[in-house]
This record gives sequence, C-alpha cells and structure tokens, in this order.
Amino acid sequence: MFLIQKKTACFIFFLWMGAGICFAQSTTIRLKYLGVESGLSNNVVNSLYLDHFGFMWMGTYDGLNRYDGYHFKVFRNGWGDEHSLVNNHITVLNGDAKNKVWVGTQKGISYYDYADSKFHQLIYLDKGRKNEVSYAINSIAISKALTVYVATEEKGLFMLEKNSSIAERIPFGKNFDFTVKALYVDEQQTLWLFIKDVGLCRYDNDKHRLRLVTAAVRSVTCITKGTNQTLWIGTEHGLFQFDKANSILTKFNQHLSNENIMSLLFDRQQKLWISTDGGGIAVYNTKNQKTNYLSAGKEKGLLSSNSVAQVYEDRESRKWIATLRGGINIIDPESEQFTTIKHDPLKSNSLINNFVLSFSEDENKNIWIGTDGGGLSVWNRKQNTFANYAKTSDPNSLTSNFVTSILNDAEHNVWVASFSGGIDRFNKTTGKFVHYNCYNTFKGVDDINIWKLYQDKQQNIWVGTTKGGALYRYNKIADKFELFDHNLKDIHSLFQDSKGRLWAGNYTQLIEIDPINKKHSYTKINFAIRAIQEDFNHQIWIGTEGGGLLLFDPETKKIKRYIQSDGLPSNSVLNILQDAQGNLWCSTYNGLSKFDVTHQSFKNYYATDGLQSNQFNYNAALKLANGNFLFGGIGGFNLFSPDSIKKNKRIPKMVLTDFRINNIPLDQDSGYNDISVVNLARIEIPFSAAVISIDYAAIEFSFQDQISYAYYLEGWDRDWNYVNKLSTAYYSRLNEGEYKLHIKSTDTEGAWSNNEKIVIIKILPPWYRTWWAYTIYLIIGSSLFYLFQTYRNRQRRLKHEVEITNLKMEREKDLNEKKLNFFTNISHELRTPLTLIVNPIKDIIHKKDPGQEKNDLNIVYRNSRRLLSLVDQLLLFRKTESENDALKIVRINLYKFTNEIFLCFNYLAKQNHIEYTFECEEEELDIYADKDKLEIVFFNLLSNALKFTPKGGFVKFSVKTLGMRVQIEVSDSGPGIPAHVGEKLFDKFYKVMSNESLKMGFGIGLYLAKNFVELHKGKISFRSNQGIGTIFLIDIPVGEPNLQQSGVFQNELTYVNELIAQEEEAENNDAESVGNLELLISDLHSILVIDDNPEIIDYIKHIFQDNFKIYKAENGTDGLKLCKEYLPDIVISDVNMDGLNGIELCKAIKEDSALSHIPVILLTGDPSPEVKLKGIEVGAYDFISKPFDKELFTAKINSIIKNRTNLQSYFYNEITLKSDAHKVSQEDKGFLQKCITIIEENLMEDSFNVKTLASDLGMSHSNLYKRIKATSGQSINGFIRFIRLRKAAELLINTNLNINEAAFRVGINDSKYFREQFQKLFKLTPSEFIKKHRKSFHKYYNINATT
Repeated sequence: MFLIQKKTACFIFFLWMGAGICFAQSTTIRLKYLGVESGLSNNVVNSLYLDHFGFMWMGTYDGLNRYDGYHFKVFRNGWGDEHSLVNNHITVLNGDAKNKVWVGTQKGISYYDYADSKFHQLIYLDKGRKNEVSYAINSIAISKALTVYVATEEKGLFMLEKNSSIAERIPFGKNFDFTVKALYVDEQQTLWLFIKDVGLCRYDNDKHRLRLVTAAVRSVTCITKGTNQTLWIGTEHGLFQFDKANSILTKFNQHLSNENIMSLLFDRQQKLWISTDGGGIAVYNTKNQKTNYLSAGKEKGLLSSNSVAQVYEDRESRKWIATLRGGINIIDPESEQFTTIKHDPLKSNSLINNFVLSFSEDENKNIWIGTDGGGLSVWNRKQNTFANYAKTSDPNSLTSNFVTSILNDAEHNVWVASFSGGIDRFNKTTGKFVHYNCYNTFKGVDDINIWKLYQDKQQNIWVGTTKGGALYRYNKIADKFELFDHNLKDIHSLFQDSKGRLWAGNYTQLIEIDPINKKHSYTKINFAIRAIQEDFNHQIWIGTEGGGLLLFDPETKKIKRYIQSDGLPSNSVLNILQDAQGNLWCSTYNGLSKFDVTHQSFKNYYATDGLQSNQFNYNAALKLANGNFLFGGIGGFNLFSPDSIKKNKRIPKMVLTDFRINNIPLDQDSGYNDISVVNLARIEIPFSAAVISIDYAAIEFSFQDQISYAYYLEGWDRDWNYVNKLSTAYYSRLNEGEYKLHIKSTDTEGAWSNNEKIVIIKILPPWYRTWWAYTIYLIIGSSLFYLFQTYRNRQRRLKHEVEITNLKMEREKDLNEKKLNFFTNISHELRTPLTLIVNPIKDIIHKKDPGQEKNDLNIVYRNSRRLLSLVDQLLLFRKTESENDALKIVRINLYKFTNEIFLCFNYLAKQNHIEYTFECEEEELDIYADKDKLEIVFFNLLSNALKFTPKGGFVKFSVKTLGMRVQIEVSDSGPGIPAHVGEKLFDKFYKVMSNESLKMGFGIGLYLAKNFVELHKGKISFRSNQGIGTIFLIDIPVGEPNLQQSGVFQNELTYVNELIAQEEEAENNDAESVGNLELLISDLHSILVIDDNPEIIDYIKHIFQDNFKIYKAENGTDGLKLCKEYLPDIVISDVNMDGLNGIELCKAIKEDSALSHIPVILLTGDPSPEVKLKGIEVGAYDFISKPFDKELFTAKINSIIKNRTNLQSYFYNEITLKSDAHKVSQEDKGFLQKCITIIEENLMEDSFNVKTLASDLGMSHSNLYKRIKATSGQSINGFIRFIRLRKAAELLINTNLNINEAAFRVGINDSKYFREQFQKLFKLTPSEFIKKHRKSFHKYYNINATT
C-alpha cells in the first residue's frame, strides 16, 4: 500500500513538473548564439570569465578565446614559445584585480598578464627546486586579498599570495598529494574546498591548515554562495545546501532535469542557475521557490546544447551560457523590446512567409499581412492564430501571392492588391475573393501590377500601379476601377494631408493631384518616393529610395534633406510612421530609425536590438488602433509600442585589441617585450618601421550595431576620420615626431560619447636625423664652413695673387709684345739699311784689289750678311707667332725634297766623321704641304742631330708611308735628352742646359718645328735614351690639293739654298782672302787656336792669318786631337772651357813626348796669380789676359817663331813628290785629284761649266757643291777658277808662253778678266808674276788647299 501511494505521489509530482516545464517552454526567451562560424575556436566551451577591461574570455577544448563583442582573438599553445598558453584544453578560468587572467588546463596553469600581453606559468618550490605547476587543474579561486588558490588533480592545493611569484603547496594533514575538485571563497574570505574521497573542507587562514567540515557529501563538482550564510553545493548526484552556521547539509528537494550538476550561479535576482550535463539549465527562484527550465531544441528560445558547462552573469546581468558542443548562448534582457513574428516551419499556426510586404487592420483588430510570394496571412491577436490565404486553382482564391497593398475601407471591405494579379476583394461571408480589373482605356490593356491602395477622406479608393501603369479610382456605383489619368504613371505612394491635398509619388516626382480638373502640380525630387507623411506641425515628410528623408514645404516648394551623415542608418527611407510624441519612425534598408522632429536627432535600431533583420520592405508599415507599430522586412515583422522602447544609453569602454608595427602584432614583436596592448598609452616606433595599424573596440555585447567609430591622429590628420563600423586605423610613412592618436565611439544610443582612448605615438627619427646626428652634422658643418671659409680666404688670396700675377703677366705680355713689335719693327727697319750696306760692300769687294782693306771689307760683309740672317730668323719667328700664318699648299715629291735637304748636311757629317744615311723606299711619293715650313722643320731636326752627334756617331734620316700618312724619322747617337725634359723641349726659348747646350741657338727651332707640323694636322714626338741617342718622329697626312693654291710641283729649296748661297758668298770671299800667293806658295808657320768662343777664334785668325796657318778647335778635347794631328808650331788656348780646360790641356801636351816641344800660350779672363801659377807649373809658355793688346800679342807670337823656324813648302808637293797625307785624307785627295784632272782636261773647252763637271762626276749640283766645299773650302766656280789660274801660273813659270797664250791655254779668252782674277789670287799682275818667278823656279809646284 505504501509502495502504491509512493508511486502515485511520484506520478503526481512529475505530472506537475511536466506542466511547469511546458509552461516554461511556452515563455519564449530571446537567445543569441556564438559559435565557430562567429570566430570561436571550438564549440566545446567549458569555462567563462569577464575581465576588468570588459573582455569575455572563453575556454574551449581547442584554445582560449577573448571576445570584445565583435571579434574573437584566439590564444593557443605555441611550440617552443614559453610565453604562450601552456595547453589548449582549457578547464577553468578566473581573474584577479591585478589584470591577470588565470587559465587552468589539463596540463597545468598559466596566467595572462596584461602588463606585457604574455602568458606565464605558475612556479612552486618542491624540495628546494623550482617546478612548474603542470597538472590537471580543476578549479581556481581568488580572494579579495588577491590570494590565488589552485585545485589540482592528485597534486593537492596550491596557494599564491599577493606580491609573490612562487606558489606554495597546502597539505591536508601531512599529505600533499590529493585531489581537490571544487573551490569557493565566501564573503568572509574563507576558502571552501572539496577534497575527493575526504569531503567538504575549509582552509584556516590563521593556522594555515585544512580542516574537514563534513564527510557526508561526495562527488562534488562546484560550490557557490547562497542566502543567509548558506552554500550551494553541486555534485554528480544532485544539489545540496549547506548551512555554514550549523554545519547542516540538506539536499535540494525540487525536480532537476539531470542530477549531474556541472556549475552553479547565484545571480543578482537571487536566482540559482543550475547547469547540468544533459539536462540543460534549471533556474531556481529562491524568493518564490519556483523553478524554470531551459533545454535544447531547434525552436526559438531553446539552448543549442543540453550539456551546459557554466553560466556566467556579466555587469549588465546578461547570462553567458557555455555549452559542450553548442558554443555560447547569451540571454540578454535588454534586447527584448521588439517582438518579432516570423514563420515557424515546425508550426502550421504561424506566419505564411517571412518576406512581409503589406499590412492592414480590420474592425476586429485582426492583422492582415501580405507577403512577397507567400500569399496572405490574417493574424487573430486575441487567439494568437493565423489564417493563411494563397493562390490556388480555385478561381475565387487570391490571383497572386505577391500582395503589395491591403486596404480595409470605411465599409470594412478588405481590398487586396497584388503584383501581376490585379485587385481582390475579400468576401467575409463566403471567405472567397472577388477579382477586379484595372482597365487602361487609353492603352486598351489591363494594368495588373498594382502597388498601392489608398482611401481618402472623401471615401475615394485610389489605385497606384507600377511598371508604367496609370492611376485608377474606384467607381462604387459601377463597382469597378476606372482610369483616372493615364499621364500619372508609376504611383507608388499616396497620402492626403490635413488640408485635403492629395499627394502622390513616383520614381522622380512629388505630385499634388487635382481630383477635379486634373491640373496636377509637379515637384522634381529625382529619387523614387516610397512614403509620404504629415506630422503634428502639418509638415510634409517624404521618404525616398536613395535620397534620404525630405522635409517638404508645399507653399515654397523648398526641401530640406536628411541623410546618413545626419544620423540616418540608410539613405533609403521606405516607410514613415508617427508616434504619439510626434517622432517619426522610418524603416530603411539598414535598420529602423526614430527621428526626433523637435531635436532633429536620429536614434537607430538594428537586428541586435531585436528587429527581424536590418532590411525592411516597401509598404510594410502600419500604425495599429492602439498605437502600436508594425514594420515588416525579410525576416518577418516587428510589433512594438513606441512608448515602451526605452533608451539604453550606455557608454562602452574603448580599448585597443591589437597594435601592429610593420604588420607584426605588438605582443609578437621581440622589440616590445614588456608592453601591454590593452593598456597602451605611449609607444616609441623606429622611423624605418613607421607603418602601423591599430585595432580597437568599444566593448558592447547588446547593442553593437549602434556603435560607430572615429579616430584622429593629432599631428597628422586634419580632422576626425568617421569610419562607421570600421575598427582598424592604418597609417604609413609617418614622419618622425610625436603624435597623439584619439579613438572614440558612439554610445548605445548612437550619440558620440566622451570615451576617448588616447595613445601617444612617438616616431623616432632615423639615425641621420637624431640629436647626436645633428650634433655631428653641426660639427661637420662647422668644420666644412671653417674649411670653406679658409678655402674661400685662400681662394681670395690666390685670386688676388692670380689677378696681380695676371696683371703682371698682362703687363709683361704687353711689354713683351711691345718688345717683339719693337724688335720686329726694328728688324723691318734694319732690312733696308742692311740691304743698302750688304750690296754696296759686295760691289766694292768685287772691285777692290786684294789686300788688307779688302779683307776688312769681307769681315764687314760677312757680319752684315749674318746680321741680315738673324733679322730674317726673327721675322720668321714673329710670323710663326701670328695666328693667321696660313699654309701654302703645293705638291711635293717627298723623296727628292727630303733627299735634297739631306745632302745639304753631307759635308758637315763627313767633316765630323758621322755615319750619315738617308732611307726612302718610295721615290714617287707625292704629298701636299707647305714646302717652306717643312723645309725649316727638316733642316732644324737634321741640324740639331748633327750638332749633338759626336764624331764617329750616326745620323739617320728615313721616310716611310703608312696608308694615307707619312712618317719621317730623324735618329742620332747623340748624348740624348734628359727624361725630365718631356714636352718642354718644344717650348719656345727652351734649351737643355748641358755641356752641349752651348752649340744651340735661341731655342726656337723645335718650337717652330712643332707649330709647323701641327699646322699640317700632324704630330711630332721624340724618344730618347740619355747617353744612347734620340729619335724624332713626325707623322703628317699625305694631304689633299688646295684648290685656292697653285698646284705647282716644286722641289727647289728656298730656305736651305738661301743659306747655301749666303755661305757661298762668304766662302768666295774667304777663298779670295786666302788665295794670295803667299798662302799658296810660301812657307808659313802654323798656330792652333782653342777657344769656346768662335768670335775670339775668328779674331785671332784675322790677326795671324797673313803670316800663319791657323787651326781651330772649340774645346780642349778637340784641340788635343788637332794638336796631335797637325803638330802646330804654337798652341793658343783659353783657360776656362767645358770638358778639358786650358790648364789640363797644357798638362796633356807637355806630358806627350811628341808634343812637348810645342809652346802653349794660355788666354784667361782671370789675371789672378793663382791661375798663372797653375799654368806655369804645368809648362805654359806664357799668359795673355783678356782683353789683350794686338801688338803685344803679335810680338809675343813672333818672338816665339824666331826661336822655332821650321820651313815647309806645300806649293811644290807634286813636283817634290812629298806626301801630304797628314794634311788631306786619301778619299778627299782622290776626289780633288779627280776634279782637277777633269778640269784640266777641259781647260780649252769654252762650254765647260759647273753642270759639265757635275755630270762627269755623276753628282748633283748641290752634292757637288757640298763635296767641293767640304774638301777644298771653296765654291765650285771658285774651285774651277782656282785650278785654271793655278795652271796658268805653272805655265807662266815653267814655259815661255805670254799672258794671252797662257790664258787661252787655261780656257779664259777674256784677257782683261784673266788679269783681274790672276791679280786677285796672286796679288800680282801676270807681268809682275813672270818677272818675279819665271827665272827663279825651275821645278813644278802644286797648289795645296788651306785648312
């Protein structure tokens, strides 16, 4: 009996509980859902925690999640990263007031420190060694004193006190290894814990030990507070209540859907939320002791999973429900202001379709709902039932399921307009629809696309159509719709204002309709008009698609526009309703907006506020008779009372969620180890990494859609950047300097708040713009400035010096120019008197009889000609200095031309025993050049080569062609040119200062050569090895004929022949001067004169030439050679000479036994006794000081001769047959003998001349001249005349021929000419010669040339 009664009681209890559960289920609760599709790392969520900054932390089986209301940031274990999460399987979360989030996992505990944005592991001491807490964590409790208690599996209880970094283990008795399943710190800061297999315990802070409270409870999973000093204890087998004061344990006596309790929450309303594994949530109200249940299901208001790990209450009393396998469910009481009615696929008694297009309310308060494609629903609000109508095969059914407008007219008829179906009237009696057409009599077609039904105050029913359809009006008498005006097309909105004006709107215009005269008034809007409304102030408001909300003044036609920047959520206003306070409620494509007409402000609502969605539809708005509003969209429709919508103004906290530098998060950047992103207030960034992006969030979990952001970088931006929902600020290429980043957001009402987050960002300058760099720059700049100033001052001084130098140079140049001009002018002026001197003297000499006077005139003549030559050279140099010296191009046979010049120096080469060669392979080589200038060039080069080449050396003159260019090479074996001379050799007036330099002229020869070669576009260069020789190389082009110059082929030498002609004249005079009989046929003593001054030699020669044979040498070495060769009777030598000086020469002569008998007279300009003593010591005969007296000098020489007579005769060499080889070389003697033989063989020939002689010898005129000159010292004509006269003298001496016969015998037919020339040569007339010598000589005499 007891058993039956017990079963009956249980059945009644469960039946009552079932009724309670059913009742609870009928009460819908709005739940929000967060899962992996929202960004959650895993849908198995078993722990929750809300930190100090407002972030919600969620522990899952796969990582830790931090949620800011918009985005998830996931933390996971990083392999090898000690500052990452210790394990990804999270078991419990908690936090302290020090901004640390404690994370318990299956493999230990970590805490996230906001100070450095990193995870750290808990350390404890074990037998003196530091170890990490790496055991499964069951629970974490934190006291107000910031003492952290950690419950582990099998490793006991750990405690970390405030300001300590090392945790300590709390033993139970003497046991450290035990399992703690649950922890709780009550209001008295007492720690309650459950030790597995022990019971409920308490930690005694004073004695620092655990004490067992009761062992009556087992398998405890959680502990939380209750009322009146009680604790709620959840176990795997039910719920218990513990009285702390009396230590009484009582089991909860109400029904639970599941006994396995996972967590407990005692909220602010003193409701106990009991989370179970498999039974959902039981909510026990401790005040009325009633229990409600939340379970899982697909219907609205059901949990996503029945396995609930934890329920967490935040500051706004939202309930966060962590489910296993179902993610996060959120119960938000603030989001329940809007009721949403939508189609429930699991219920037949629901809205027919969620895409709502139109509304109407009938006289019974039933709501008629037209949908887009679903048909018609009639909602009986009293019975909460839906009657649905759709198009069927029944002709009396709806003609279209696209219901665009519904009208309940004054007679309570329900008119239903549809797109593509026309108009239906509902017959309430039969429940059928009567169809009406809108026939367009103007077009003759039916307009079936109906868009708007409207009844005015005159009871007229107006029908607006779309897709080009016209406006119709219902004729009640005829019971049909008639065309009103075919010009009014696409009428989408109709409204009659308080003044009876009927307004209509189409795609572009607002129309004031004239119902009587049809004289309508049009106002251009340019946007589709979707709604027209009049407010309490009789202002007309127009909702446009894309053009915002318009305030229209019918009198002035002026429009005031409100758009998104004014606060609208969208510029497309689809419907407008006015509430009792005069506020305008506007549905848009992006939420619902309430416009306060008085304050001109908008308050926007979104799906997060409980709306069906953010998108609403055309025509889907209705104000009910009780003042409630209906707004339809794509997710059903919302029903609400405007007066009940409360303001939920809350200013969210602005925080930084991420800060990236060069796209590297701050918490991952090794350069920023101890910096908190969330707490970031100041940061320094290097210039090279000044690319930053900042993620921010205004933490809000209920009204996220109301939040908009703006940021402003002070120092960079000009104004605030209003970015709506964008939660990232990005800046790149920031210059160095300090910036202040301001970030703000709107509050939950959409108004801008003062929750600015300010971060000071300092961009460090690059190293080259740092203070120390600028210091270096300053130092460098100062140094450079100093150096610049020094350089500038130096340059100024140099410039001043240069200017002075230039001025001096200009003056010197001007002076030099004046000098040159003066000398040039003088030279020009000298040529005329010199010409007048030279020519008369020449004539006088020819007419003068031989004698001393004639000799003196010869000296004058020669020096005059020399002076004229120097004047000509000066004029040539001056001419070369002129820039206008042009080339006179002629065609030249280069072989003949160079060969002629070569032969000019043949005598000089032979005289100095120089190997003198000429090479030119191509004899017919023609070039186009200036003959005179090339002649000077070659003459100078050969002259220099012969001057500087010692006896026994060589000079080579070669010509060869290379394509269209000619190379002329002059090489010698002279002393060479020092290496340091270089190109200075070609400078004017430059002379190489050496012993040989005394042979040089003014130093203009090579200068002229270089200028003349370069005028021919050629090059002149030289190679020299000092002591070996020098090679001069000329490279000139073959050239082209100059059309402006005569192309005469010239080979005659102008410059060289002029020199030769001058020398011939001088030599003729010399020959004549020495050609007296005494020189020819007398016994003369010889004198060797040695001096480096040719003028002294010539003067001494002039003194003694009548009585002595004179030998000349220009230096001691040559003098010694000549002394050995000629054995002169007297040696006269200068003391100061280069090489072998006079003292040394005298010593050498006296030391040579063959020469020691020759007296040496020394000439010196230094009359000091020391010099005379040195000379006497080496054997000098006498000293003569310069300048010397002629008579004294002559007397001394004659005195020496008297003591040393040595008679020699050379006139009769051929007769006496004595050899004279030491006088004339065998080669020259043979040549002269050949010349004499030819001349003597042709003495009788009148036609015999120079050309005949040259032809017989096989030589050219020039070569013959040079050979004769070199051998005999006479010109060719003089030599022939000499031979003729000598032969005549022999005939006059040895024969009895008279004068005319002798003259005829030697080829001279003019007796007068014969007498003149004979007297010139022998200083006697032929008659006097016969008288003096015919009887005296009986032997043959031969003429010997003088030296």
